[in-house]
Amino acid sequence: TKECFSLIAGQNIDVGDVCLTFDGGTLAVTYTVGFVDCCRWYLREVHFWLGYNIADAPIAPGKFPFSESFTAASQTTTYTFYIDLAQFFKSAPACNATLYFQAHATVECTDS
Repeated sequence: TKECFSLIAGQNIDVGDVCLTFDGGTLAVTYTVGFVDCCRWYLREVHFWLGYNIADAPIAPGKFPFSESFTAASQTTTYTFYIDLAQFFKSAPACNATLYFQAHATVECTDS
């Protein structure tokens, strides 16, 4: 199962997507940015939180359990976290469990 959500920079610039793909007991979380409004967007940081209760999410994205940083020289436009759900939750989530997530990214725009 795959679900994608818009990755918004500032408050209204759709710079790409965050896609969640469930495959067996693994969740793949893929951040992708591209070329929008004369800017080539690059990832500088990505942060992801997953849990059963949204109230448990840290306020600061830097405190999320999944984080990665990139240098400007890397010109990173896509990154994927692979999360073993049984290992992360200490047991496999029930089939009908509701999971919540928060995805955050720091992005940078460079002229075409």
